[in-house]
Amino acid sequence: MPDSQNPESLLVADIGSVTTKVGLVDRVGEDMRFISAGASATTAEPPTADVLVGLRRAIELLEERTGRRFLADDGQLITPERSAGQGVDAFAAVTSAPLPLRVAIVGISREVSLASATRAINGTYATVDATLALDQTGGRWLTKPSSDDDADPQNGALLQDPTVLAAETLARANPDVILIVGGVDGGATTPLYDIANLVATIVAPRDEGARPTVIFAGNREARSQIAARIGQLAPFRVVDNVRPSLETENLSALQRELEALYIERKITWLPGLNALANWTPAAVMPSARALENVVRFIARRFNLNVLGADLGAASTCLITARGGL
Repeated sequence: MPDSQNPESLLVADIGSVTTKVGLVDRVGEDMRFISAGASATTAEPPTADVLVGLRRAIELLEERTGRRFLADDGQLITPERSAGQGVDAFAAVTSAPLPLRVAIVGISREVSLASATRAINGTYATVDATLALDQTGGRWLTKPSSDDDADPQNGALLQDPTVLAAETLARANPDVILIVGGVDGGATTPLYDIANLVATIVAPRDEGARPTVIFAGNREARSQIAARIGQLAPFRVVDNVRPSLETENLSALQRELEALYIERKITWLPGLNALANWTPAAVMPSARALENVVRFIARRFNLNVLGADLGAASTCLITARGGL
């Protein structure tokens, strides 16, 4: 029998927002080959509200196509593979079924730090629901117009105190995450403290369990004071500056933090997912991260420049990797 580090058969599941797919990889001669696949509707939403139901249906279809048995009478996965060909040695699952995180970006410059933050978010399972920029020179909050009417100087909304308007915009967005960005490392910090005060006024009145997570990805010189202002009011996290200098952009740290939050706040609570702990010790991975791993492996293994695309029902993911890196 193969050991756990060298499985000879592998069942892979992709639990999407609409469809759940499973694929069987097994050893044929000296090579690992894709054997067959099965698919079923994802059952994350009521009335079923259990992703394991749709996963089992997809596996049952695979059983019909291969003539092999993978599920025991109690519906549990047979593992490791038995001598009669029942079951598999290993199981892995990825998912993009949960809704994306809703993020509000609050920062100093729309054209610099907010632009970098938006690019980072677009590479994750998150959507930008609101953006607020502080014009550092004028000390005035600038909300992104949603229509020509919003930009009309005759519009009464624009006659409000800009700080009040910004606070109302942020509160109305009701995001899962508030992202604070701005300032190059070593630069001015005062505008960031103004931003922190605005965010504090939004999160403080909410019930403790309903407060958004606040991520700071701006000037590192402001970290301690931002943490002191917000850390006791809401879940607070710090990552590397998305724009450490005007010429440098650093997106990976923020993307990893958003991915971790997506796992904690979305994937972990996917109904029925906990039952998969009996099938595999490995955590269920976001589909985008799985695609990234595959693209990186192919690029390094064959020394190629690779572009990978996942055209999902709810989102599209593009990953690129250069060979030899």
